[in-house]
Parts: sequence; structure tokens; C-alpha cells
Amino acid sequence: MRYLITAVTLLFATLIHAQTPTSYGMEEDDLPLGLEVGDSLVNMELEDQFGEAISLVNDGPTVVLFYRGSWCPYCTRQLARLTDSIDELTSKGATIIAITPQAEEEEVEMVNELVGGQLHIVVDHTGELMKYFDVDFEVTEAYQDKIVNVLETDLSETNDQEVVVLPVPATYIIDSNGVISWRYFDINYRVRATPTEIYDNL
Repeated sequence: MRYLITAVTLLFATLIHAQTPTSYGMEEDDLPLGLEVGDSLVNMELEDQFGEAISLVNDGPTVVLFYRGSWCPYCTRQLARLTDSIDELTSKGATIIAITPQAEEEEVEMVNELVGGQLHIVVDHTGELMKYFDVDFEVTEAYQDKIVNVLETDLSETNDQEVVVLPVPATYIIDSNGVISWRYFDINYRVRATPTEIYDNL
């Protein structure tokens, strides 16, 4: 009997974790792969939430993370934890840039308040950055409906997009030569790079 219970428990756990790309709002033929460690980046000048210019490549390491929006509880939790560790990360000379497709100013301001203005928030209005890092995917209608029903958010409206695109919530570390030295990439939006993992790889 004990073995039967164990088998049922393992089966249930497997079913919970056996998520498909479709369950994350992706089409099977539109799976992003993300840039890899060792890839070289073209430096870009970006504009943060304060209207200040920031560079993708800096004298010290640059941490680039993509988040889906303020409507995503996993995103806000990750950003809050990152902010709690900001002193440790910046002690290693890190510049931290959070990139989102969410265009609504009040939502960007909400995230800025959450992080206490300590992270550079960049709105990817055109989707250029998501595409460049190969983290972008077109969101299925079924998933958009789910977000409306569960989180009361219209992605087309909050992102100001006709074709709704979201990023895999990937995290990258870019060295001072513009080369990716570390990445965390998982299509499962529930799992994220932790501040400890980022710190250990700076």
C-alpha cells in the first residue's frame, strides 16, 4: 500500500510539472531559444524610466533581465527580491536593467516604486530588444483570455500591441567586452534566476 501511495504521489507531481509550451502561451513552432553564453552583443543606448540614457555594455558587468509586466506576480516577486539584494550586486560593479514590453506609464511607475528606483527599467516598445535576445514569442489567444479572466489584464492594452508579444523571463550577465558570461533561460515563467545565482556569477 505504501508503494502504491508513493507511485500515485510521484505521478501527480509529474503531471503538475509536465507543462507544455502551450500552457505558457506559446505555439510549438514559435519557441524562443535565447542568446547563449559566449555570444557577443552590439552595444545599444537605451532609455530608462527616468528618461536617462544607459548602455547595454558597461565598464562592469551588466545584468539584463526580462519581465512580463506588473500584472505578473512572479515578476514582481523576482524584482522585489532583486532589490533586496541590490547592495550586494552593485558592490560587484553591476548595472541592472529590467526590460519589459508593458507600455502603460502608471504600471511602469508602480514597478519603479516597487524597486525604489534602484533598477533601470526599460520599456521595449518595438519589441526590438526581446527579438534581439531571442526571448520573444507571440502569445496565444487562449493564454490572453486566461490572463484577462485570472489577472484582469488585457495584454494588448497594457502592452499597446496589436500582436501581443511577451518575453521568456530570462536573465543575462554581460561582461565589459559585450560578451554574455552567464544566462538563466527557462520557458516556465514560474522559475527565475535568484539574486544568489546572479551574485555568484558576476
